[in-house]
Amino acid sequence: MIEQIDFIAEASREAALFAASRATRPRLLTGRVIHGNKLGRELGIPTANLAISPENAPAFGIYAVTAFLAGEAVAGIASWGTRPHFDDGAPLLEVHLFDFGRNIYGAMLAVRFDLYLRPEARFANIGEFMTQIQDDIAEARRFHQI
Repeated sequence: MIEQIDFIAEASREAALFAASRATRPRLLTGRVIHGNKLGRELGIPTANLAISPENAPAFGIYAVTAFLAGEAVAGIASWGTRPHFDDGAPLLEVHLFDFGRNIYGAMLAVRFDLYLRPEARFANIGEFMTQIQDDIAEARRFHQI
């Protein structure tokens, strides 16, 4: 009887995971890379900024992403939202591409949201912010297996 309960519980978990994976399939958004305030670059984490429409975008948060530029796929991490730690401004997609150093201002970039990592957050200071960003980058790299 206990084995049967364990089997049913495991099957329920599997079904829930399958349903969640279907509901959170990766989204692909495309936009032109625009100039930002260069804060990411100053912090050693340069980003490609895209102004995109919130209607088709996923929930605000931090994501492991894959960006596509002229047929090339590049792993990265993205922040989609209002940047509550800095200015709570208009929604902006900021994409940090791993191991990538080219100037792509003005280029069209397609971004696939592969994995939701966490919600946006406000931090007590820049040190806490940077620690969290480094943790996020490490998690996204693990996801991408790089």
